[in-house]
Amino acid sequence: MLLEFLDVPGHNGQHAEITAEMERRIAHNVTFVLPVTTIIETGNHIAQCSGDRRGAAKRFVRALELARTAEPPWIVRDVAWNGEFLERFVEGASTGSDLLTHLSNKTLGSGDVAILVEREQFKKGIAATVEIWTLDQKLRSFS
Repeated sequence: MLLEFLDVPGHNGQHAEITAEMERRIAHNVTFVLPVTTIIETGNHIAQCSGDRRGAAKRFVRALELARTAEPPWIVRDVAWNGEFLERFVEGASTGSDLLTHLSNKTLGSGDVAILVEREQFKKGIAATVEIWTLDQKLRSFS
């Protein structure tokens, strides 16, 4: 969704629809949490895209600056890549399969599994609903 929202060339086929849906969610007081993995993968996609990379990079950097200051529409949550994170990562988070199986069977990549672990960590201790907003059908099936 971040690639679409940022209008990254080659990853922006639904930009208008995603932007409208994001505005609708913001109006309903939805808080968007940017997983660290999403930030890393978005930067990689921008660096490899064709078209106006600089424009996409400027929008990305601005989004990160807003997240750093906790201004809407999103925040970044600190994630500790420690032993606990790596344990859940190798276990495959809450998917029912381990990382080895996902990578071997091409069901999920390591970035997707890391996002699922980040969601698990974020959900601890809060009473709110936490969902992963994605166009990726494989990742969505585990959300």
